[in-house]
Amino acid sequence: LLDPHHPHPWQHSAQLHHGHPMPHQPAPFAAVLTFYAVLVTMVMAQTGLFWWKKNHKRSYELVTLFGLWVFPAITCVVLKFWRFLLVWIVFTGITGHLLSLCLAKPMDRTTPRKVYTWFLLLYKVSVGIGSTGYFLLLAFYFLEIFGLHHLVHDVISKVITPTAAVLWIWYGLYFGILGRDCAEVCADQMSKRIGTGRRLAVSVNNCGICGQELRDFTHLGEQAGATEGYEKTVQLACKHLFHSGCIRGWTIVGKKDSC
Repeated sequence: LLDPHHPHPWQHSAQLHHGHPMPHQPAPFAAVLTFYAVLVTMVMAQTGLFWWKKNHKRSYELVTLFGLWVFPAITCVVLKFWRFLLVWIVFTGITGHLLSLCLAKPMDRTTPRKVYTWFLLLYKVSVGIGSTGYFLLLAFYFLEIFGLHHLVHDVISKVITPTAAVLWIWYGLYFGILGRDCAEVCADQMSKRIGTGRRLAVSVNNCGICGQELRDFTHLGEQAGATEGYEKTVQLACKHLFHSGCIRGWTIVGKKDSC
């Protein structure tokens, strides 16, 4: 196959490089220098982020919230993950509308209840979906360990797969974290409106957060049967009165633990 009078191309290439050095290989010093350059850059970036968060916490939180909110959607458009994008659009529409209500001047008295109802529902749904996906993933793992996955594979694979379980965890974590951060922004805006636009209601007739009339007066000694069907009233040590749903949303969803 090889003609001695016509050398093979690789032989010709070897003849051309005969007596010449091979292509230059990276020196160990350059590799070490690159490693330390990357390491120093990472440390400086982390230090800068820590300084930013410590000295300008509000801008840091808003910028990270914007990135968490927008960049996954852009990625899904590029990768054509339309299902996630549809859920993201619904979440963005509802949350954006509620945020606009929080920024309104004057703020409507029903806004706090709407905001906390939505974010509390989102919190419960996110926890439920994430927990379900987590336990399903554990179930697949243990079935694989004990060699029982073949017994239920035909049944389970028609309903749920490990990939779907991971997606459930992702949906729960993403919208849970994003909803928590958005709820905090809404709560801050509402606290500004409540604190500067009007004082907390101190009468026995109005909720200190939403300002709507209280109809449960069991804390004043009224019989429980007379207020049946109305939302329970909660009175704090500061003597302010609240609807049970309003004060729970204020403390749980809005992460506000002060009056």
